[in-house]
Amino acid sequence: MHKKMLKRIGIVAVALLLLIYLGFQIYSTTYSQIKTETASYVAVNETISATGFVVRKETVLTNEASGVLTYLLADGDKVSNGGKVAEIYASSSDVSTQKNIQSLQAEKERLEQLSKASEAFTSPDSLEKQILQSLKAMKGAVNRGDYSKLSSHRDNLLYQLNERQIVTQKVDNFDSRIRSLQQQLDQLQAKHNVSTGAVTSPLAGYFASELDGYENALPYDDILDITPQQVEAGLNAQPDKTPENAIGKVISGLNWYMVCNVSADDAVKLRVGKTGITVNMPFASTESVPVSVVAVNQADKDSQAAVVLRCDYMSSDLANIRTEAIQINTDRHEGIRVSRKAVHMDTVRRVKTDGEGKQILDDEGNAVKEEKEVQGVYVLFGGELVFKEIVPLYSSENFVICDTSPNKDAMFSNNTVQLYDQVVVEGTDLQNGKVVR
Repeated sequence: MHKKMLKRIGIVAVALLLLIYLGFQIYSTTYSQIKTETASYVAVNETISATGFVVRKETVLTNEASGVLTYLLADGDKVSNGGKVAEIYASSSDVSTQKNIQSLQAEKERLEQLSKASEAFTSPDSLEKQILQSLKAMKGAVNRGDYSKLSSHRDNLLYQLNERQIVTQKVDNFDSRIRSLQQQLDQLQAKHNVSTGAVTSPLAGYFASELDGYENALPYDDILDITPQQVEAGLNAQPDKTPENAIGKVISGLNWYMVCNVSADDAVKLRVGKTGITVNMPFASTESVPVSVVAVNQADKDSQAAVVLRCDYMSSDLANIRTEAIQINTDRHEGIRVSRKAVHMDTVRRVKTDGEGKQILDDEGNAVKEEKEVQGVYVLFGGELVFKEIVPLYSSENFVICDTSPNKDAMFSNNTVQLYDQVVVEGTDLQNGKVVR
C-alpha cells in the first residue's frame, strides 16, 4: 500500500513537471520580455586626440625707455606697421588719469553718435530684440569665461539702452551729459602729463603680451617639411630665456600652424587639402578653430606621421597658446542613432526585378522572389516585431549612426529605421513578425 502511494505521487509529480515545461514553452513563444529605446537623430564628429604645438611667425617687442608702461592693445588685437602697442608715462597716477580720459572720451563719443542719428532710430520692437541679444551675448561670455569681450558687450548694451530712452521719449537728448563729460575731460587733461614715449610695432600683425620662450622652437618658414622627430623635439624643448625688457610680441604672416604627431591609421583620415576640419582645445579655449591640412609627413604608410594644420583665425585665447591637448574633428556624421546591442543579421525577401524595374515572373506567372541576409534592427510596432534594414554611416563601441534616406542601391529591402522608432535593445528569440505582449 505504501509503495502504491509513492508510485502515484511520483506519477503526479512527473505529470506536473511536464505541464510546467509545456507551459513554459508556450509562454516563451507567446511572450517576450523585451526592452526598447527610441531612435533619435544625432550629429557626431570623428575625432583624433593628439598633443599640438603652435608655430607662429613671432617678433619680440622690447622697451628701452624708463617709466610706467600701459598697453593700448589687448591680446589678439590687430596692429599696423608702425602702430602704437603701448605708451610710457612718468608715474602710475598718469597712467590712471589716461585710462579715465579714454573711458570718458569713449562715452562722450557714443552719446554724440546717438545725437547725430536721432532721425534714424530703429523701431522699439526691434530695439528690444537687440537688447535681449546683447544680454545673451554678455551671459554667454561669462559662461565661457571669455571676460575680455565683456567690455565690448557692455558698451553695446549701454548704447542700446540709451537709444531706447530716446525712442520711448524718456529723454529728449543727452546734451547735458555730454557737457558734463567734456568738463571732466577738460579738468583731467589740464593736469595730465602726456606720455614720455611709446612702443611701436615694426610690422603688421596681431599683438600678444605674453612670451613663453618657445617663439623660435620650431622653424616657421620650413614648417611644411617638419618630421615626426622634430615635432617630438619641439614638444620636449626647454624654453629660451626672454629679454628682460621684452613687453610682448607681434604675430605676423598670413597664417599660423599647429603641428602634431598621429598614428598611421589616423594619418589616413587627414589627407592634404582636406577641409571642413576643426580643432578643439578643451583646456585652453571654448572655441572650435577651423583649420586645413597642409602637410602629412611620414617615412612610410605604416609609420607615425607629422601633421601640419593651418589656420588664419586669431583671438585673445589663441594668441597665447603653445602646447595643448587637442581634438581634431575630421568627418561629421548625421543620422539615426541606435544602440550597437540592437543590431542583428536577418534574412529579408523581395520581388526580383529586371534592369528596368519590372517584376520577373516564373513559368506559372508568379513573381520570382529573392532573399538576402542583411544588417538591421527589430522595431516594436504595436505588439509585433518588424525587422528593418540599416545602412551604417558611422560605428562606435556603443552605438551606430544609420542613414536616414539611404540610396536604393545600398538597400536590399525598402524598409529602414526611422526617427522615433521603438528599437529593441534587449530580448530573446527575436524574429520578424513575432507577436509580443
